Amino acid sequence: MNPDLILIGGDVAYDNANPYCYYCWDLLLYAFEAEFKKLGRVVPFIFSVGNHDVGYVASATLNITLTDS
Repeated sequence: MNPDLILIGGDVAYDNANPYCYYCWDLLLYAFEAEFKKLGRVVPFIFSVGNHDVGYVASATLNITLTDS
């Protein structure tokens, strides 16, 4: 493949607010860096933020209240 652009729709790191997963983004980008070297050029990324990228933990207890403001 010879992409002009890479779109990633979120949930890239899956760090789930775990402070020990700070390197998740680095691992992803290092993997793509190896591919870019094969292509001989850099391909732009466009990322969307997913729920796991911002610390969402499915097992957490959530209290959500809807109100009319």
